[in-house]
Amino acid sequence: MILATPLSHKGEVIGVLEYINRRGEPPFEPFTPVEMDRAALFAEAVASLVNAYESAKLFRDLGEKVLSGESAGEVSEVRNWLHGLRDSAGHREMMDLAILLREIANRGEAEQTMCRELLESIMRFSDSKTEVSYLSL
Repeated sequence: MILATPLSHKGEVIGVLEYINRRGEPPFEPFTPVEMDRAALFAEAVASLVNAYESAKLFRDLGEKVLSGESAGEVSEVRNWLHGLRDSAGHREMMDLAILLREIANRGEAEQTMCRELLESIMRFSDSKTEVSYLSL
């Protein structure tokens, strides 16, 4: 049994979240409509985390560029951008996702392992892309 749901962000499919079989021995029970709905909700959160990760990478790269002095003439623009960042809806969404991730990870060791493996998988997928970005920011 396979349950697959798209990872979508701002109308663009950026991946697929798959659940393969259940624990235990075959024959595996089919996934229920409730499980399908939960998978879709979880996929929305994962897609948002992928977007947040890409945004964090861009922010890190920008910070390194500014600190290295490569963009000394643009510092005032960057400072103004950073000032408005905390009040943006995108920043609030990333903070909400971080809180959600913390809540899931606090449920136990299995949940922590799942979160870590999922995020590491997303990072490997993102790093394997050759184009500039597969996400629209």
